[in-house]
Amino acid sequence: MQEYSKGDYSYDLEDNEELVRCVAVPIRNKYNNIIAAISVTSIAPFMPDERMLELQETLKKYSQMISESL
Repeated sequence: MQEYSKGDYSYDLEDNEELVRCVAVPIRNKYNNIIAAISVTSIAPFMPDERMLELQETLKKYSQMISESL
């Protein structure tokens, strides 16, 4: 979890449901508090590790845009 905290992202690697993976990033307000999150979920065959890394970067970009607009 410390690694996730430093990177400002979270993964679900089939922890909650077999064959389901998820990437999530926080949305922050002007005080840097987490107020929401955005995520992408898919079944494992369509979300290998490489795809999760790509989605992590894309989600971070959009999360930052949303956070800045608040």
